[in-house]
Amino acid sequence: MAGFAEALDGRLGVRPPIAGVGPHFDLLLGPAAPVRLTIVDDFSRLLEVSRDAAADLAAALDRRDPGSSTRLVIAGSQVAVMEGLLAPGSPLHGRATSLRLAPRRFGEARGFLAGLDTEDLVVRYAVAGGRPLHLSRIGRPWSLRTALCEDVLNPLGPFFD
Repeated sequence: MAGFAEALDGRLGVRPPIAGVGPHFDLLLGPAAPVRLTIVDDFSRLLEVSRDAAADLAAALDRRDPGSSTRLVIAGSQVAVMEGLLAPGSPLHGRATSLRLAPRRFGEARGFLAGLDTEDLVVRYAVAGGRPLHLSRIGRPWSLRTALCEDVLNPLGPFFD
């Protein structure tokens, strides 16, 4: 919350006191918010800090002005957690729309795989499947073998499952 308040101070010239997750959402969705505002947050991580974050967001959505054009985009790196937010019984059920991001096309993925020769670029793209996180990890400047051993085959690696 302190980091968010500091970021607002840098952009808005005011550092609001934000005591918790609920006031955070009230500030983003309240009447003082800019007309159109898009915030992308790793909601999965926010839920680790505050189990009530989904209920706090639902309450803030219920309190906001019905004529508001403010948009709040929440994103998360844990698919099951994000899907659970939309499930029946969740405070956000019926208040949100799911949007799955499509894998990047080969031309778009080249930015994640800079400095590789064409053959290595094609092979790494095929392995990563066009997903930005996978592309950024597998595009690091080491051998494909090392990348696969560290990230895919290692039980502690991010892509083991």
